Amino acid sequence: MFFKKKDYLKDIQKFAAERDFVNLEQTLDLFFDEYKENLAALSHIGFILFINGINSRYFSKVVELYPSNILPTSIFLTNIWASQNMFDEAAVLARKYLRDTLGFTDYLQKIHPDLLVHKKLLQLGVALGLIHVSSIYTDLGSLSHSLRLINYGLELDLDQDSRSYLLREKDLLLKDLNQEAVKNSDTIWEDFWIGFCKGDLTKKYALDYVESKTREKKYFNINQRIGLIESRVRYAQFFNDPKDEFFLQIKQVNENTLTLI
Repeated sequence: MFFKKKDYLKDIQKFAAERDFVNLEQTLDLFFDEYKENLAALSHIGFILFINGINSRYFSKVVELYPSNILPTSIFLTNIWASQNMFDEAAVLARKYLRDTLGFTDYLQKIHPDLLVHKKLLQLGVALGLIHVSSIYTDLGSLSHSLRLINYGLELDLDQDSRSYLLREKDLLLKDLNQEAVKNSDTIWEDFWIGFCKGDLTKKYALDYVESKTREKKYFNINQRIGLIESRVRYAQFFNDPKDEFFLQIKQVNENTLTLI
């Protein structure tokens, strides 16, 4: 399919199956150097590593070279970060991937015809990306907001395998929401999302709670995000629907100013 000069695929599959990480990384380096201008080939190998559960520096190299590509190598990298409890960092990268891929239109309509052969891979990337963004909210106690995001994903054009990831996540969230301790935290988060963010300043206590939770977890990125949401509300830029927040990204306006767009 992609590999003409040398059968890298066979070697990579062999070393991955045997857990021969030394030879695997050496082969991946050779492959990357030879095929670094072929994004489809790079992403295909990323998928092979993903399904074999391989954590490799290869993912970081591809994402650094193609930071905005819609083939989901960056999502495979977020899997590694999440396995290392780097939920904050994983959510930022996954959110960027989803913004690049989904935008605010039907994401499959945005795909170049040459990439439609990778439709199933793109659908998998979207499903996993949604789960990684939802995970930061879940870990902070905002399970209803996570559920909103998962339900949003279930409305997209996804194949059965990709939907199964989201359905499993939904089942877990629904079970956890039945626990009393979880309900208490989730209720305050909901006061933030559907109260304070809509301009109800009597719910300021919810903002204080949310900020304390992000500081407690030492989640710098989501804490910064909450601060920018507060700024929007202060200037009457309310969120009519909590889902409006999902794909906003933090952008540097100038040396001293950040914003959500």
